[in-house]
Amino acid sequence: MLFRYNKLAPKKILVLVVLLLAAGISIMLAIDVKAELYVETGTQGETSIRIETSEISGTIKNGHTFYIDASAAVKIETEQNIQEEKSAEELREELVEFALQFDGVLRYVDGGTSLETGADCSGFTLAVYEQFGYTLPRSSYEQAYAGTSVSYDEALPGDLLVFRGHVGIYVGDGKMIHASLSTRKIIVDKIYTTPKDVRRIIG
Repeated sequence: MLFRYNKLAPKKILVLVVLLLAAGISIMLAIDVKAELYVETGTQGETSIRIETSEISGTIKNGHTFYIDASAAVKIETEQNIQEEKSAEELREELVEFALQFDGVLRYVDGGTSLETGADCSGFTLAVYEQFGYTLPRSSYEQAYAGTSVSYDEALPGDLLVFRGHVGIYVGDGKMIHASLSTRKIIVDKIYTTPKDVRRIIG
């Protein structure tokens, strides 16, 4: 965030305050600032906010009014990626697509929660959901109570599949991506047994 201003206007105000104090005149805490606010949003989500002050006025205790031509502009520029609100279905699809990039690449690490150096089953699900702003508990036992329970028949890609002491992410077509202890890797696997529960985290 960048602030730009004309240094002359604040100096004028400071000089005025010093002169008034030297003269023994107090100032009421009532200052009127005439300003205009401009907000512009670009096609790529860049937002530009500009505040232009044209006049600052105040009232001296004895009833006199003073005016200062501020001739100053305060410009605030921000650039940020403003994501349009996405549907739960779109988020789940993106989550699955994100998780699939680790298929056969990321290694199983007991106690791990890293998408770079390795993760165990709950560490992998935790790390993937975290990328989309969802915080899951650390253990598979605790994750079994996260979100909302749905039936296996209603499972959608992106849902959390809960097994006894194990969790994975449903990717559709009877498959899941999970940290496989037998292969020591994150892999896409056929769902080998009916999950104890399906937890809907998104939507």
